[in-house]
Amino acid sequence: MRREDAEEWTQAQGQVLAGSWRMIHLAVKLGVPAALGISTDRWVQDRLGGYVRLSIMERKDAHRELASEGLSQREIAQRTGVGQRTVGRDLESDDSAQLPDVQDVQTSEPNASPGRSTDERVPDPEPARVSGPPDIRHCACSELQVEPGTADLIFTDPPYHIASLANWADLGHFASQALKPGALLLSYTGQLKLPVVLETLGEYLEYWWTGAVIHNGAFFQMHDRRLNVGWKPVVMFRKEGDSRPPWAKDIVLDGKSEKSGHAWQQAEAEAAYWIDKLTRPGDLVIDPFLGSGTTARVCNRLDRRFIGCDIDLSAYETACREQG
Repeated sequence: MRREDAEEWTQAQGQVLAGSWRMIHLAVKLGVPAALGISTDRWVQDRLGGYVRLSIMERKDAHRELASEGLSQREIAQRTGVGQRTVGRDLESDDSAQLPDVQDVQTSEPNASPGRSTDERVPDPEPARVSGPPDIRHCACSELQVEPGTADLIFTDPPYHIASLANWADLGHFASQALKPGALLLSYTGQLKLPVVLETLGEYLEYWWTGAVIHNGAFFQMHDRRLNVGWKPVVMFRKEGDSRPPWAKDIVLDGKSEKSGHAWQQAEAEAAYWIDKLTRPGDLVIDPFLGSGTTARVCNRLDRRFIGCDIDLSAYETACREQG
């Protein structure tokens, strides 16, 4: 992650989710503190205003969830802002938590080393990657060729206007072939054509839910309906199968507006939340309406395999350039 991207990400999250352990965990995965050259604890304390205080039950649940992802006690302490001994006590009764023993020397700062002041702490090391570079192609959704049944998630943003309604049939057909059984398609859409979108995708996949991205700022006006609109839909459809998707929230707050690369570009923070919650490192994410490459950038930072395409040559070139 570039330093300027980390600064923007910090500013956006600091306004709406400051100190949340889930957002801190996501930020570390994205490499935000590392890109800024500071430790996780220093990033939270100096840039977000400190950790959100949890009840004992909330803290224990957070520690168990983080432990289930394979984090060490030191790493868990960085996410929740407590000492390693507290983490150890919370996990003591949980037989499933296989973590390294707590170090003998415990400091008041989770990421501090014995004999070193907190000002001298080094950034957290980045984890080893398991995925390769994004695979970006210049073609239409209907022309994108992938191995059937291999996608863990499709996350995309087709054009909303009425001339593009045929794209939804192409997307539904593609998703029905590319997704693994039980996997999800998540797609932004506009409110005005939402009934048509739901009907069209429902011909290929099981309707799962409609999420919402809440605008963190001024509403925009839908003059045709005389409404001030404060949210945008994210439709969720599932390919039939025995497995069920992981838990995730159905509402997120949008990050800082990011429209520099493409007219339809969406904020990376929104994509990062759902991709992080619904997939694991090494999983395959596909975006057949790639635009300027937001989904590709997020997948690269979260260590997900990625395949995407766009029929627009300018958008394709921008997406390729942004990955570099």
